[in-house]
Amino acid sequence: MDELPYLRQLMIISDKLLYFELHKSGCSHTRKIFLDTESLKVKEYGKHNSYLEVDEGLRGDMNAKLKVGGIRNPWDWYVSMWAFGCMGKGRYRQNVEELPLEARGWAEVVLRNPGFLLPKIRKDWKDVYADAENPALFKKWLSRVFDPKRMNDSREGFKQSPISDFGGLLIYRYLRLYTYDFIQNRNSIKSLSELAEYDQKNNFIDVMIATEDINAGVREVYSRLGIAEDETERTLSKFSAKTNTSKRKGYQEYYDYESKALIAQKEEYLIKKYSYSF
Repeated sequence: MDELPYLRQLMIISDKLLYFELHKSGCSHTRKIFLDTESLKVKEYGKHNSYLEVDEGLRGDMNAKLKVGGIRNPWDWYVSMWAFGCMGKGRYRQNVEELPLEARGWAEVVLRNPGFLLPKIRKDWKDVYADAENPALFKKWLSRVFDPKRMNDSREGFKQSPISDFGGLLIYRYLRLYTYDFIQNRNSIKSLSELAEYDQKNNFIDVMIATEDINAGVREVYSRLGIAEDETERTLSKFSAKTNTSKRKGYQEYYDYESKALIAQKEEYLIKKYSYSF
């Protein structure tokens, strides 16, 4: 099963702004800031929507609006995804743990009809979420994320795309959310150079807010929208604490040489584009 609805990204909409949320990129915190800014007058639309999944009449003219996204250090992003799952949260964990209906067999559907829709748990995925402070479990989880035999467990189209041969889950989600017509064209992207070319031609984001300094990104957005500096600072002062954080160690403690190199290879494009380092 591909392109499950609950993998779609949330959108914040106003007459001046479109904000697209990338999972685990500080989006919950950024969303709160936007919603609290009175002069911005934003609204939330749906649950996890990309531009194609929002009615054009509601979305408005994309060219006339400032389009904002989020990005995070790839090494940190993978640890955050896993640790969030260790807290029993996140759609990725739900997706990989629950056996899809089509894999359960007609015998179960017919004989146990009253309960056949109950989640069927893949215990081997559940085991890797047992302890958010255990680097060995993180590395085991990471190996499954990139295992060609297991990548479709997440049911979001990553395995079916040629990108999985040379790229990672983060760059796949990034392109899916921030570029035009990615789903229709993903099978044509068969190398890192083609990926870079596609992003350069089709990426519509005007301001990318880095998780590492959300306030700086918000200030750039508000400056470009003409929001007064005193309102900007007054709003930011309300949100000093992080939002929706994972309980875990610093991300560097979870990697060894091999896992560090794996992310360096799979997320090479984003690491270079945003000048990230381990």
